[in-house]
Amino acid sequence: MTTISVPDMMCENCVKRITNALTAAGLKFQVSLETKTVTIDGCDNCVKTALSELEDLGFTPGSTVTLVSAMGGNVIVKVKESRVAVSDELARKIMV
Repeated sequence: MTTISVPDMMCENCVKRITNALTAAGLKFQVSLETKTVTIDGCDNCVKTALSELEDLGFTPGSTVTLVSAMGGNVIVKVKESRVAVSDELARKIMV
């Protein structure tokens, strides 16, 4: 899974627009207004499609955080081309 920061997502209407576009693109995803993120469950091409859809909607996608592996409450995530091993709880708080 890859999480994309969407810092200019401000309201439920933004969530609705993103949800409609990503659904139409056939992607598996979750949108969080609270954390201003979109999480994509799919391959690199799915992430590229999501980034393109966000840009087409006028949003400025930020950095991405990709889950590399998870085991026993710990995860390895890829952030800006670096891999970091942290607890699952801490990984949920990463903001880029």
